[in-house]
Amino acid sequence: IDQLRFSANVLKWAAKKGCEFNIIEDGHTVLDKIYECLNRKDYHEERKLVINEVTPFLIRMGAKTLKQIRQEEAQQEADYATEIEKLKKLIY
Repeated sequence: IDQLRFSANVLKWAAKKGCEFNIIEDGHTVLDKIYECLNRKDYHEERKLVINEVTPFLIRMGAKTLKQIRQEEAQQEADYATEIEKLKKLIY
């Protein structure tokens, strides 16, 4: 549990430093992966408590699920600059 708490503190630190949590890797964002952990049956309540502590903070800092990102993209009218920024996130 100490390692999980340390990881949660690293996530908070990274968020405060401007880390991009909405990069899509293997079809998931950081928030998607956190929600997956909450749904695991083999995670004890203490682990879920730590995850539940960090999740609202990350959401306030702008973390989103892939579904939320796709919904926002569908509502926006595509333009050249926006599409270039999306490609940059994929490359870097």
